[in-house]
Amino acid sequence: MKIGFVGKGGSGKTTIASLFIKYLAYSNQPVIAIDSDINQHLGESVGFTRDEIESIPPLGTQIELLSSIYKGTNPRLQNTIQFKRTTPPGTGSTLIKYSEEHAVLKSFEIQKNGIRLLRVGIPQDETLGEQCYHANMSGAEIYLNHLIDKENEYVVVDLTAGIDTLASGMFVSYDIIYIVVEPTAKSLSVFNDYIRIAKSTNIEAMIYPIANKITTQEELEYIEKNIDQKPIAVFPLSSYIRKTERGEYISFGEIEKETRTELEKIHTHIQTHTKNWEKFYKNLLYFHNKKASKEKHLQLQDQIDPEFNMLAFL
Repeated sequence: MKIGFVGKGGSGKTTIASLFIKYLAYSNQPVIAIDSDINQHLGESVGFTRDEIESIPPLGTQIELLSSIYKGTNPRLQNTIQFKRTTPPGTGSTLIKYSEEHAVLKSFEIQKNGIRLLRVGIPQDETLGEQCYHANMSGAEIYLNHLIDKENEYVVVDLTAGIDTLASGMFVSYDIIYIVVEPTAKSLSVFNDYIRIAKSTNIEAMIYPIANKITTQEELEYIEKNIDQKPIAVFPLSSYIRKTERGEYISFGEIEKETRTELEKIHTHIQTHTKNWEKFYKNLLYFHNKKASKEKHLQLQDQIDPEFNMLAFL
């Protein structure tokens, strides 16, 4: 299952995403963690050192290499220049199964304590002022759109703050998106904007709230009233979180019972969902067609293979 965590900056989305990743690893669940936020703090939050993180190449700087891998022998793509971030898989495309060993792709990740980490990276000096951060995120988008994962195989992504993933259409790469909200008007505004814009695409996206930094019942009621639904999980202020954010190493086994219970709720909620590859592929085509309609000179619609079936790769 591909799970994205998003929210207003400062809401605690990276914190909750990292806690859930550590929960999965501690529970012996297979987990891939992808840092797709421009601030790039996820790796350290789940236990990797800065040197370890920088030892792997960022996905965002290797778009041409990724394109050449996933293009495979797809006859609709003559070269990597034609491969766009929205380009859907087709006959001959390379799709990689979650547990499959791919010599080149393996070099993009590092493993530790049951966690496989990849990173999008930050803009490089040579691209500053020339492209937005969406160009970096497209590396993760291409990776996710060609990854064959099962319901008990987890990919957890820390996304950029706010509604950036909606602007790029990247939100369709996920089975579930959790929006972390805190009891403030600005945080809840981000949630409501995200839901409103997602609905305007007519895409059936699985988007749910998670409440964070809750100290009173009144704060929880304030959230529920302003988003008109109950959060999937409610995280109180946590001494474990405060200590880890100060750089202290504390075993996940020492986390407070209250916090762990909320992580279990997220896990249980995910398990009520099933993979829907037909919907996944249909959603990919939706945004590729939108791009094709705006860039007709690229003939992007010719990249769509009407006979392709992702279910054949399961």
